Amino acid sequence: SFPVVVKKRDAVACELARRGLSFNIGFPEAPVVGSAHVGDTDLSGAKLLAAQVLELPVHQDLRPNHLEHIINVFNSVR
Repeated sequence: SFPVVVKKRDAVACELARRGLSFNIGFPEAPVVGSAHVGDTDLSGAKLLAAQVLELPVHQDLRPNHLEHIINVFNSVR
């Protein structure tokens, strides 16, 4: 995937889904919700960033026209 930071990630994600694009979101999957290795470390900055990450599809089966479509749709909704 190609991660991008989007301030209104959830609203952008809803619009991308409405337009038929697949994607992932970086939180809560991101490992910032507590870990035995982290202890009492303040992760508020990491949580804020993770809540703004949207992962656009990038893989070997995408063709130039697919990438152009993804870019056009993303740019029109962000």
